[in-house]
Amino acid sequence: MKKYELKKEALKNISDKKYALAGVKLEKYFEAIRDPEALIFLNNANIENERTNNPQKIYTIAISVPIDADPNASLEMLRGVAQAQDEIYKDKENKFRLKVVIANDKEDEETAKKVALKLVKNKKILGLIGHSTSDITLAVGDIYEKKSLHLSPPLILLWHFQRRNGNTSFARSPTIELLLRN
Repeated sequence: MKKYELKKEALKNISDKKYALAGVKLEKYFEAIRDPEALIFLNNANIENERTNNPQKIYTIAISVPIDADPNASLEMLRGVAQAQDEIYKDKENKFRLKVVIANDKEDEETAKKVALKLVKNKKILGLIGHSTSDITLAVGDIYEKKSLHLSPPLILLWHFQRRNGNTSFARSPTIELLLRN
C-alpha cells in the first residue's frame, strides 16, 4: 500500500467516525512522512477516540493556509500549529485537549471569504490562525469581527497593529513595498 493511501484511508475513517482505526493509519503515515497535517489529523482522531473515556475539555481552533498557492508556507504554518497541538496532547497534566480545523484559503480573497464564512458558523471554533498574507487577512477581517472570532495572523509586525471595536484584533504584516519604502 502506498503511503499516501494510508492518509487517504485514515481521513475516510475519520469521516466514518472510526477514530481508532484512523489513528493507527495516521501513526504509520506520520512515522514514514513527517507531515504536519497528518500529525494534526492524528491528534484530532486520538482526541475523538478518547472522548468517551476522557472527561477533559476540548477546545477547537482553526488554521487557514494557502495549500494550493503556497504549499511550502502552508507546511511551515501547519508545523507550528501541529507542534503546539502535539505538546498539549502529550502533556498528561493538561486539563484540556486542542482540536485543529484546517482550511485552505488558496491565497485568494474570494476563497478566503468563503472559508471565513464557513468557519464563523462553526460555534466550536474559538479562534483562527491565518491567513498567510496581509491582503487576505484584511479582506476577511470584518467577517471574523462580526462574529467576534479572534484572528491571529502568523506574521506580525507591531507597528501595523489594528484594533476593531475593542472585540477582535489582528495585526497587519507589511507588504514588500512598505518594507522597501522604510
